Amino acid sequence: MIKLSVVTEISTRLEDIYTCLKNSGIDVYLQGQHKGECRNNYAVVKPGVAVPYLQLSTNVHYYDVLCYVPESHPTEIERFKDTVKRAMLGLYPMIQFADNESTPYFDDAVKGWMVDLTYKNYRKRESVLYQV
Repeated sequence: MIKLSVVTEISTRLEDIYTCLKNSGIDVYLQGQHKGECRNNYAVVKPGVAVPYLQLSTNVHYYDVLCYVPESHPTEIERFKDTVKRAMLGLYPMIQFADNESTPYFDDAVKGWMVDLTYKNYRKRESVLYQV
């Protein structure tokens, strides 16, 4: 089991994403865990927002998978992004690609190129208003 000390609330879907990427051989971190410059390809998983789905008792929870490659390998970003997307297919249909992907840009803080992939998961709202 991974330590989610940087996340205020334990999210089993966050653990699922982390484990899926790790088991696929991808160097993966939770938000705030990676320190220093980008020397190798790696991914960072972070929870996003949760929004109501239509007028149902369901929320859509979003997760960002940030893909990084070193400054000296800008052309590698597309290949690494595709590797991450293929690995994430192992969680389908529970976690789905949200058809939202940023354009590659240089992140000066880590001296690497980054692409943000957004994934979504539908979950029943945790509220007494929606309990039967």
